[in-house]
Amino acid sequence: MPIVVELHGAQGAVLERLPDIEDVLHTTLPNYDDATFRLLTKIDWYGDTEFEAAQMGVLLEEIDRIMPSAVGTDQVTFMHRLRQIVARCPEIPGCKLKFLGD
Repeated sequence: MPIVVELHGAQGAVLERLPDIEDVLHTTLPNYDDATFRLLTKIDWYGDTEFEAAQMGVLLEEIDRIMPSAVGTDQVTFMHRLRQIVARCPEIPGCKLKFLGD
């Protein structure tokens, strides 16, 4: 089962959901030991990883760094959609971004 990205509102409701059906994150995320990334290396493939709205600036920077790794229309589309969701999070009071592993 692929990782699913969810944007949650302050009350926990899922505002947006982005399943990684093509396994884009597996091919674009940095290795867990890459010290040049602070957040993307924390994503747990088999568990859940949660980020607060205050972390979205760093997360956006890191996503911008890995976007060139996306190849093909499906991967590029997924990365752009992920970036839009991350950019939306700080605009919603109390929101959280979750990466749900399999």
